[in-house]
Amino acid sequence: MDLLKQERMRFVDEIAHYIFDSRYEPQDFTIVLPSNRMRKYLQKAIADRYQRPVIAPEITTIDQWMKKSIRPTVIDRTSLLLQLYKVHKELEKDPVKASFEEFLTWGELLLNDFADIDRYLVDPKDIFRNLADIKEIEQWSFNSTELTEGQKRFMEFWDLLPEYYHRLNKRLEAQELTYGGKGFRILSTQIDLALKGKEKGQFIFAGFNALSPAEISIIKQLVNMGKAVLFTDADEYYMSKPHHEAGSFIRSYIREIQPHNPLKNQIAQKELKIDIVACAQHTGQVKVMADELSKLSPGELKNTLLLLADESLITTVVKNLPKSIGKANISMGIPLRSTAVRTLVDLVFSIQTHFG
Repeated sequence: MDLLKQERMRFVDEIAHYIFDSRYEPQDFTIVLPSNRMRKYLQKAIADRYQRPVIAPEITTIDQWMKKSIRPTVIDRTSLLLQLYKVHKELEKDPVKASFEEFLTWGELLLNDFADIDRYLVDPKDIFRNLADIKEIEQWSFNSTELTEGQKRFMEFWDLLPEYYHRLNKRLEAQELTYGGKGFRILSTQIDLALKGKEKGQFIFAGFNALSPAEISIIKQLVNMGKAVLFTDADEYYMSKPHHEAGSFIRSYIREIQPHNPLKNQIAQKELKIDIVACAQHTGQVKVMADELSKLSPGELKNTLLLLADESLITTVVKNLPKSIGKANISMGIPLRSTAVRTLVDLVFSIQTHFG
């Protein structure tokens, strides 16, 4: 667990100044962020810059923006899994393999692969063919013995992956539905969808670290059309060093999209102080956290970030926050395994697994 005092307003102030100095009104802008974490700070920076009542720009996440822009409806993960299961029942004739219990062991992984294929703008036929060839080479191509029935079924499954992808998308299209990865592919090939109702507006993409090829394509097209700018919160300390992992993703996309704001050079220049406190257990970390936060003034608390290395601690941390904090901006979610309903969910899946 790290307690980090941040000057977060510097980056959001850059965006606020850009909006203020532009020839557009604030409501003409759509600001697209990687998550909602920065929304509160950005809204305050804009209000501080104008010092008068204004209609605020639309501030949204890139996922929400994509869903709002495209015509098909992006369905939730559970519904998508059930749609894939219907495809599986069409292709699998063996009743044992066609069971939902058997399907659950790999269905989620397949959906992740489909999403990555679309986000990376890969031709599904080529990628599945290459994967099947790789699997065969890795496992059995150099083995002189004949393939067993199990090995043959394994290879047949890999050969069917393009059909799974094709049938799932065909089924979704018939219902005017899609999933997240495919939504970004659609938007990257039909960029006019992003401009519908925003013909006179402007887009600001801000605070991104990693972007998929589909997202890069979308932003690049809008930038080239003069409809968008990119703001990057990056420091020369890790951007100027090719071997530095912290800047690898940003370095990859700024080669294609030039950020509007200049790189900062703060890390190497400002004094940094790090205090390390040894704690034997998780409960000890929480107690130290509460004690350290209680020492801070209201002004210091506004510029303090509590970063958890273990997300399962969030419930305990919230219960132990000092009363002096008042309201806290919490952007981390709680995994299902850390909630009270975990036992019920485990029981349901246990019943499914051992049914019959």
